[in-house]
Amino acid sequence: MAPMHHMISRRKFVTGGAALAAYAALPAHGRLAVTNLGGFGGGDSGKALIDIIISLRLDDDLQLCLDAGDADSYTSGQKWLDVSGNGYDFTLGASDSAEGTDPTFNGTAGGLTSNEYFEYDGGDFFEYDTTPEAWMNTLHKDGAVFTIIHWFYKVEEPNIRVHVGTQKPSGTGMTFEHSAGDGMSVVAFDDAGLATVLDVSVDPAFNLSEPAWHFVAVSLDEPAGAGGSFFYINGDYAQVSSSNTFDATYSSPSTNGSNEMQIGADGKGNLPFAFGTRSAELAIWQGTALTKTNLDSIYSRTKGRFGL
Repeated sequence: MAPMHHMISRRKFVTGGAALAAYAALPAHGRLAVTNLGGFGGGDSGKALIDIIISLRLDDDLQLCLDAGDADSYTSGQKWLDVSGNGYDFTLGASDSAEGTDPTFNGTAGGLTSNEYFEYDGGDFFEYDTTPEAWMNTLHKDGAVFTIIHWFYKVEEPNIRVHVGTQKPSGTGMTFEHSAGDGMSVVAFDDAGLATVLDVSVDPAFNLSEPAWHFVAVSLDEPAGAGGSFFYINGDYAQVSSSNTFDATYSSPSTNGSNEMQIGADGKGNLPFAFGTRSAELAIWQGTALTKTNLDSIYSRTKGRFGL
């Protein structure tokens, strides 16, 4: 169950005519979310990620939505607040207190531009602020179905870096990461000495450029088997073995992890983002593997904020 210390409620209503005009006049902080923004057109460089997701009607099974430019998600302090409505907040660093593992906020609260982001220094990460939720413990298991999206700024560096991780010390968990060769990977681990039950990476042709903003995603449907999962980078498939999709079938593990989910590290504080890396927007769906068309819609509506 979601912790009760932070719950943001965004009323949904079907828009039209005067309602659209009223919505457009609202300030970013405390605005209402709507289910149809057709009158606004594409681009949406000044819209929060959660409003775009809701306007596309893609909020079913949305578990987590973090947006450095949304004043409902961050203004100041030690927590990056989840605006999905579930209250799954993340601390800056390993605790509620300021410390050396805290990412640094840049920009103006509510600015909703590419100048609003969190920057890492080579040892920073975000950590879920309480014990892992049930949905977090399903991401590495047999039967996993999830989608992760992340707008981040990549810098030049030679090592594996983790975007989202849930590993416990013995190994069980998962990571969504970019490799030493700059390609995206998704890895699931069991308890047998860090043995991998899934380890899939994109082809070298789809490695990430640097320094640059990138929209990266993985849509994984383990039960679907062949053709059921794919990587997505900057508006298109990122192929695996020359195919748009990959087979994510595996039969273990079935046990829970024990570490808190981390953003920018593997769940144990390891493999943190390199100095100068930035995070702006991140969302996770559990129970839904978004389609390429879904991700195309999110990408086209968010890319303007990052000058793409």
